[in-house]
Amino acid sequence: MKKRKTIISLLSTVAALAIITGCSGKSYEPQSVSLSPQEAAELKQALLKKLRSDFSPQSQETAAPVQKTGNDNIPIVSEEELKAKVEKLPLSTTGVKFTKRRDGFMINDTNAYIDPEGAIVNYGYDWKNGTFSYMIETAPGHYKIKYNTAENKNDAVEIATVKRSGNKYFVTTASGKKLSGKGLILTSKGFIVIRDATAFTYNAGEGVYNFIAPKGWHIASFQNGDVASTHFMLLERDQKASSGSRLNPFADLLKSTQELGNALGVMQKNDYMLISLNNPKQRHMLNITLGEKDVALYSECRNTSRYYQKCDQMDMRESLYQPNGLKNFNHYYWNVTWFSGKDKVFAVTKESNNRNVNVIDLESGKKVTMASRVTGFPEFEAVQDNTGTVKVHVAGGFLPSVDISSAEGKLDDKKTKIASKK
Repeated sequence: MKKRKTIISLLSTVAALAIITGCSGKSYEPQSVSLSPQEAAELKQALLKKLRSDFSPQSQETAAPVQKTGNDNIPIVSEEELKAKVEKLPLSTTGVKFTKRRDGFMINDTNAYIDPEGAIVNYGYDWKNGTFSYMIETAPGHYKIKYNTAENKNDAVEIATVKRSGNKYFVTTASGKKLSGKGLILTSKGFIVIRDATAFTYNAGEGVYNFIAPKGWHIASFQNGDVASTHFMLLERDQKASSGSRLNPFADLLKSTQELGNALGVMQKNDYMLISLNNPKQRHMLNITLGEKDVALYSECRNTSRYYQKCDQMDMRESLYQPNGLKNFNHYYWNVTWFSGKDKVFAVTKESNNRNVNVIDLESGKKVTMASRVTGFPEFEAVQDNTGTVKVHVAGGFLPSVDISSAEGKLDDKKTKIASKK
């Protein structure tokens, strides 16, 4: 192709010279030029070099290699390359305080962490080294997952893209791995795709690890603890469908009896469990009921008076927040949270129908009641600072609130009540 173009170019030049000569009205007569033998040799070498350059195969134009891309045209890299990018990011040596917000999170109480490409809709973090992963919405139903550290001043590393269709998530990692499921949980090292009783954990630069829940349990949709750094995950008991009457005439009665017994403190529901991913036999049953995570959503409403509104439709849906924007404190997400502390991995829970606030050593199984009240504590919050200390605040009603300066410290405090010990 190159040779043909060169020949055409030479012929075009000759033709152009002929036209110019003809138009000038003058005849063209070649003139003789005398060259010395050395000059003739140099001219010959120059012409040969030019010809070799024009007709050499190496001079042909070559197409640039096509780089493979995944969803949203993000280049696919190897897991090793991704790991190298992640390991280059600086880590914190003094600890980091992450404060949860409904629209993202704060780092060390200074500024809200934001991403110019889209709103942050989910995230997971580790206070010890300041690593975190987060998911942004780039378009309706389209998301990106990025990895970063609190010390990094440059752009985050893109580790995956996500497409959501209905209640299903389709994830493609930067290394080309594809995962799908009904739920998506962010961790400090990556993310977890959940599919009922199965969890697919992906850590950036490491690959995918599988976990299967014990029979009768499934992965909880919301995890209020970093699974990657604690290696513990929250499970929810399978809910047995029953219509009452014909299929099981005693089902509704039994359920009502259990709920009444739990409210009175004489029966335990244990509908949630923390389980170790390293040792699935290491389990911690939690006395938290299954049926308190839904909120009422009213529709087709009309005003019947100045202070009263009548609605024709009511739907019950699982939600972390009430329709008015306040926390749905009855949801299990706000009642159990777990941490990687200074020396221990532990959980802080509100159990027994809001009556008891406990701290659990997830390695030894020791369980200590930090606060107890017959009327309960509707409000509950546990916050970890940049030293790893977890402060707990519980309140509710007209009674005084209770503040605990260190939940981890209560495990070694001989004055606290030991609820159980394995």
